[in-house]
Amino acid sequence: MGKNNDVCCDNRKQDQINKKQEQTREQVNNEKETPAAAAAGSEIECEVVELDMLHRQIDILEQEKEELMQRLLRSQADFDNFRKRTRAEKEEMVDYAAYELVCRLLPVIDNLERACASTETGSQGLAEGIAMITR
Repeated sequence: MGKNNDVCCDNRKQDQINKKQEQTREQVNNEKETPAAAAAGSEIECEVVELDMLHRQIDILEQEKEELMQRLLRSQADFDNFRKRTRAEKEEMVDYAAYELVCRLLPVIDNLERACASTETGSQGLAEGIAMITR
């Protein structure tokens, strides 16, 4: 909604500028009859040309500003996506690292439990050592 208001205001301003330029041109055409009027008209024409150039520069700068704003918004969105993706990858890495550790320790724990069960009938010192390791 704010953009529409800006466009409306810009259109009104442009209409006012166009009216002023037309009035100036009419003055120039009416005053060309005398040399003094011709000199003044020439000066007014220069001002009109300069004003037109300034308006073109303003249009170019506004377009450039809009392009830069769009690039900024895209960069912010890219950065937000990067941050989310990095966070998800980090969480996945932590989960997978714990899984990998459990997969490596599980056979060791199973072997220690089997060793402890087999030494219950045998040597008491060996059974106590294995039980201490499994704790």
